[in-house]
Amino acid sequence: MEILSNCIGERLVLLQNGMDVTYSLVRLNITPSCECYTNPPFEGSCRCRNTKGEAWLFSRFTASSSCGVHPPLVDLALCVPNFLSAAEGHDEATRKRYFYITIIREPIRRYLSEWHHLQTVPPWPSECTGVENPVEVCLKAVDNHPLSLLEFIQCSGNPANNRMARMLTRDSPSLCDDLHYEDTLSSAKKALESMDFFGLTEDQLSTKKLFETSFGVKFMGSFQQFNSTAAETVLHENVNNDVLSLLHQKNSIDIELYAYAKSLFYKRLGN
Repeated sequence: MEILSNCIGERLVLLQNGMDVTYSLVRLNITPSCECYTNPPFEGSCRCRNTKGEAWLFSRFTASSSCGVHPPLVDLALCVPNFLSAAEGHDEATRKRYFYITIIREPIRRYLSEWHHLQTVPPWPSECTGVENPVEVCLKAVDNHPLSLLEFIQCSGNPANNRMARMLTRDSPSLCDDLHYEDTLSSAKKALESMDFFGLTEDQLSTKKLFETSFGVKFMGSFQQFNSTAAETVLHENVNNDVLSLLHQKNSIDIELYAYAKSLFYKRLGN
């Protein structure tokens, strides 16, 4: 399926991803290549256009948070066509085919990585329809000091809980809604099944191979597998058995989704 060989008429939209994969996507061996900026005011951003001058990649590097910091799949499907249509000045809906892709990560390490990130930066803008971000509420309760891991886990309505399933499900109108286990899991599984590609953070080499096979392109460099991460350090230094049990309770949907994703990923890889 060589859909990206000239990148005309298609859009690749990256949902919920690791920075390594985001960086690799702007370094695909295609013509014209992405143009990335190293100086202000556009430092860290990239411009990926096809031979018609149209954007073919929508990701954190190419569009920042134009559709939200953690936009779920249903929001991206509504936002991206309108955003690109306005940016390029044409009727988007009838002209383009969209390929939504994502990267799935082991849920406990993904959760710990998010908590670790929030130790040094402000909380995300509110992800909850009509209400203040629960994490901001919890921060105010401790006088805006960084939340301990246990405080973060116990924060009521924390959208970090089961975040991958929340972002994939087609049934929840808000990232802060309570989730119905079976409905959310079923919907997230169907979303994965419908994607032309998804990868695994824990298997970068196979992720690279499956992407190249799926889209008929080559990356300019190899993917690196980082096993020594901030999340791994937190897991060994801050997580005892009681905390680990809480993490599993709070992310039970994501844990089952990840097991399903691994099975589906390796089935696709073998075909």
